[in-house]
Amino acid sequence: MFTPNREEVIKRATQIARLRENIASLQADLRTEEEALDNLLTPRDPISELAIKAAARIMEARQPEDEKSLNQQIIDIIDMLAETSDVDAEELLDGLPDGTNITSVRSALARLADQNKIRRTTRGRYGSIKAAPLQAELAS
Repeated sequence: MFTPNREEVIKRATQIARLRENIASLQADLRTEEEALDNLLTPRDPISELAIKAAARIMEARQPEDEKSLNQQIIDIIDMLAETSDVDAEELLDGLPDGTNITSVRSALARLADQNKIRRTTRGRYGSIKAAPLQAELAS
């Protein structure tokens, strides 16, 4: 029966561990050098593509309320209140620009609920589609 030399096994295992550490260190150095070379060969603008996309989203969010459609304003308000409560037309009217007609708000709420963009919680009250799973989870 074959019995390996214990000292030789320990020596080889130690050498393998040391080599693996060296490989990891060399791979990290390699990645650093490759990144430096990439930066030299392909200079990048100070504004990354990600920053441009983020700025575009911020600009869309900052769009003046009077330039958004009534439907979009209603959806935005209802989604902001998603976790807290549902609203009716009168409550929603307080968050809309002055001069908004209550009849238009009621009509828009009914239409948005029919299009499944918001949900009808009870007669005359509406909530966010995003809140439905959360509220179902809280109810159980």
